Amino acid sequence: MFIASTKVSVLSRETTESEWGSPTLTFRVTHTGIPASIVSSLSATTSPETGRQYVVNRVRGQVPHGTPLTDGDRIKDESDGRVYTVLVCSESTIPNFRGPTLLDLERIEV
Repeated sequence: MFIASTKVSVLSRETTESEWGSPTLTFRVTHTGIPASIVSSLSATTSPETGRQYVVNRVRGQVPHGTPLTDGDRIKDESDGRVYTVLVCSESTIPNFRGPTLLDLERIEV
């Protein structure tokens, strides 16, 4: 169980043919109004090679179990229009447990 803070649309990948006949990757809205939680957090990490410190912005999300998402799809936050690429989409591995689908996300500019 999770507390949804927004609703998202799923943009699934499709390969179409351009006017010149070459394959083109496009995204098509396949589902809308899916409850979701998207959380961004900052953390500091140090490179072992250089000793230099970096700030990493990590974005994670949760959607209901069974939401039709795969790695590489995109989701669009319906409240603010932000678009995220789904880097990793994972279901619970606990038998007989239908927890939310967990997402590692990357915000993209469209």
